[in-house]
Amino acid sequence: MKSRQFFIGLASVFLGVVLYLSFQPVSEIKLKEHSIANIKQSSDKDGGRLLTSGGVQQKEVFDLTSVLAISSEYQSTRDLHSLFTKYRLSNNPTEKFFAWKAIDFCSRYLLSTNRDIFVSQPEPLPGLTQEQDAMNQRLFGKCAGFKEFTPTQYRAQLKQVQESAINGGSNSIAAVQANELFITHKNEEDAVKLAKQVLQSKEPDAIMALVDSMQVYWDAKKINQQNSGKPPEADTSAVALRLAACDLGRDCSKDALDMQVMCVYAGSCEDSLESRTMKLLTPAEADDVRQKMKIYLAAIKQGDLKIFGL
Repeated sequence: MKSRQFFIGLASVFLGVVLYLSFQPVSEIKLKEHSIANIKQSSDKDGGRLLTSGGVQQKEVFDLTSVLAISSEYQSTRDLHSLFTKYRLSNNPTEKFFAWKAIDFCSRYLLSTNRDIFVSQPEPLPGLTQEQDAMNQRLFGKCAGFKEFTPTQYRAQLKQVQESAINGGSNSIAAVQANELFITHKNEEDAVKLAKQVLQSKEPDAIMALVDSMQVYWDAKKINQQNSGKPPEADTSAVALRLAACDLGRDCSKDALDMQVMCVYAGSCEDSLESRTMKLLTPAEADDVRQKMKIYLAAIKQGDLKIFGL
């Protein structure tokens, strides 16, 4: 019989991979040297951030309510093209990010393998139930509006909005940048700074994007502390942080776009993220996750990040 350690790890990896399909951009982000080194942040009395880049200082107005509204709009929209059109020229970093996320998501559905033509139907996936196939068609339909472009125009739009989103410097971009640094072990100091920025932002989409690389960071710290070279035992920390992001306002219901992706690739079409997760755990593990969720939520809301080892 496989150990519960195996199943906890499986739950975390399973949820991470499926949500990766819907969150992480198809087009890989490459860190630019100036993205961390030349951008310095300082707080001001209004609670915004002063971003200094190239000697020019601009104030970023922080409004968590509007961030949550845009996130909800993305998760619930029936037309990703309309959302892209609405936000692609915005000066707001979060709106830029979700415009990119919309067109990038649809790359999976519209572009052929060689990316030269638009496909007329979603790629057939083996073993889908009728319910899963219907959901796959539904997701494909959310991207139909992009066919106003030619494939060449589409790729150009994707590249343009990607660059705009990266340069915009939203907290979700900071999370993706932290991921690259944590996972490649390139610069832990900068990775920790970015992770702190993300957690202090309280933005659930950015925190959700950070979860898997935080697990990499936690595992590395455990290995160093144990000084044994052995892989650390799996625990429920990543699972709890993922669900904490839902509690902070991210739509994790069965009708959210990301959960519709989970429906296609993993079934469980009637489950929210929390209910799907709890089905993979024993009652004792589920209680442990809920307890950690409470601790993480309190830490994030209070801005005390010691519990995360940062």
